[in-house]
Amino acid sequence: LCDDTAVQPQLPHIICGNKKVLPLHVQRHVQQHLLQNVFVIRRQSAWINTDLMVKVMGVLGHVLRPHLATKQPVLLLDALSVHIAPQVFRAAAKAGIWLVVIPAKLTFLLQPADTHAFYKYKMYLRRRYLEVSSDAVDGEVKLEKLLLAMNDGFAESFKPMPGDELLQQMDSA
Repeated sequence: LCDDTAVQPQLPHIICGNKKVLPLHVQRHVQQHLLQNVFVIRRQSAWINTDLMVKVMGVLGHVLRPHLATKQPVLLLDALSVHIAPQVFRAAAKAGIWLVVIPAKLTFLLQPADTHAFYKYKMYLRRRYLEVSSDAVDGEVKLEKLLLAMNDGFAESFKPMPGDELLQQMDSA
């Protein structure tokens, strides 16, 4: 998430599922219907780990490379151990990304995107989940519908907008 309208639409959104819950055929089917910058990946575990963080830094580096001549990417992360692993810092440095670690219990104060912008996304998902589950014959939400709702939530909640409007949006949320 960023306040630059040229960069925001290019930023990746990565949905990670474990192989037991996310069948390959569902991943392939859904991927065809997602925004260009939304990716569904399958792994042994959906838990984030250092290896995944290193890969995310590589993806971010690839997306941000054309902007490095005029912009300095800064990524705010909480102090989760996999976020602050040396391999992650090396991958971020290689990608030209500065990392800023938000100390524990200060996210509300120092990372407003986490507490405000993602709040809007979570509220969108909650509303869509209720809509989709009420439309389901048995009340069960199919995984495909949930993944597509997440995709729609990215489009709805993280629309590019001028920085002042983004700050206003975060202040009023």
